[in-house]
Amino acid sequence: MPQRVKFASFNKVDMNSTKKIHNLVTRSSSHTTRHVLINDLILPARIGIHKHEKERPQRVRVNLDISVAENGPIEKDHISEVLNYEEIVEAVEVLVSEDHINLVETLAEKISVLCLSYERVDAVIVRVEKLDVFKQAASVGVEINRIRQL
Repeated sequence: MPQRVKFASFNKVDMNSTKKIHNLVTRSSSHTTRHVLINDLILPARIGIHKHEKERPQRVRVNLDISVAENGPIEKDHISEVLNYEEIVEAVEVLVSEDHINLVETLAEKISVLCLSYERVDAVIVRVEKLDVFKQAASVGVEINRIRQL
């Protein structure tokens, strides 16, 4: 059975770093990680604090960088050996389609909890952006980093 990775400390993560989870320090030098990426998932969401945002859905973009502990090299070329990104996408779609959420920060937190509920996931970067808020900006949003607490 593979050794479970233990991250040195949450405060060792530089939240402003472009290196993000790729440079997390682990206590096990034998640990290897695979990053499952889900980019530019555009979904209708009932999100926002303003009256007009509560009346109709708006587009949000979700990006995920999911850090998954590997059990070694893929040997059987079978989906059971990896984290199934199709399951993650479907679960995020269901989550976003549920109740109205006031803040993008809340949605990002819920998505991080969802991702970390998968046993293989050690950490996740979640970016949630609202796409139609300002004409002069492509998007507004938030990015969070979350690490499984051991």
